[in-house]
Amino acid sequence: MCSALRCEVKQAYGAEALLMGAEAIARGGTYIGAAESSQYIFQNYAFLGKPAPPRLAFSTFRLLNEVKHLTAAFSFGNFALGVLNIQDSAGYQRDNRNNLLGGKIEQVDNTVYAAAGLGNDTVGLGLRVKYLSKLYSGLNVSATGFGLDLAGFWQVGSVTFGLGLNNLAGGFLQWSTGAQEQLLPEYIPGLRWSINKQVALFADAAIIDGLTLAHGGVEYRPTESIALRLGANQYSDFEENQEIVSIGPVAGVGLNLANLYFDYAYSPSNSLQDTVTHFFTFTCRFEPTTKTKKRVAGRPASVKAEQESAEKSSSSPSANQEAEDEKVIYDLIYNLNFKK
Repeated sequence: MCSALRCEVKQAYGAEALLMGAEAIARGGTYIGAAESSQYIFQNYAFLGKPAPPRLAFSTFRLLNEVKHLTAAFSFGNFALGVLNIQDSAGYQRDNRNNLLGGKIEQVDNTVYAAAGLGNDTVGLGLRVKYLSKLYSGLNVSATGFGLDLAGFWQVGSVTFGLGLNNLAGGFLQWSTGAQEQLLPEYIPGLRWSINKQVALFADAAIIDGLTLAHGGVEYRPTESIALRLGANQYSDFEENQEIVSIGPVAGVGLNLANLYFDYAYSPSNSLQDTVTHFFTFTCRFEPTTKTKKRVAGRPASVKAEQESAEKSSSSPSANQEAEDEKVIYDLIYNLNFKK
């Protein structure tokens, strides 16, 4: 492969960092300290240790009609499942002198995730396994592999610390050409600071292959149904076959109606002229419904229950008959004693 193609391939791999969904992207790519999530499998799955109602989420975006990205996530109890699909144009077949040799190269990535969490409201640990499958259609080259990830959190007062450790235990991709590609370890420390019930600050860092990328954001909730998000995201890209690090602003909004949640993120990229990337996440949360007893106006439920019980007792025929029988027996005994 030529150097230009290698750059395109690396950019496609970098798209996996967008697993976090629109809510996290709008906060500058922060999520490791966020206890509440629409898709735990792609964020900090250690919070699965605190079972939440089941939820089903989908995220999607399209970039320049070249990159198509789709994720699906489902969590239930202490477990979660997820699927990632990326379709990308990886350029054209060329030789080392950049001469065109063949048609367009299409890259298709599919990854299946499974995770479980153990913990409580203060501390938790999570484990995630993943199966990766990659295909370059124009080159007839494919690869498969497995990976292992760990995550944890620790809450101290209003601050929640989180840590993610991706691609541990020597994960790798086995290519059809016979080559093996090591999955680089990635470390993600971060925190969430709840200033009050409406405002929270987030900060994460992604450390991989000697490169550290910082992320920061804020979330403001004026009501329970609206979330406003703003952040800054540091990212790596290629210019003239050289890797550079840039920083860009991001913003977004979250809305929820009943059990339906919609999250949107606006993330302009300085490396792509006259383009804007839009991210969407849709979530359905299966919240349990609670039933409440009807109450009579002006009468507390306890008073009403006592009155109903008394009325029921007084109106019971069997109770009235027993009272009459007791009175007859008492009068009979009294008269016998009086005659004596």
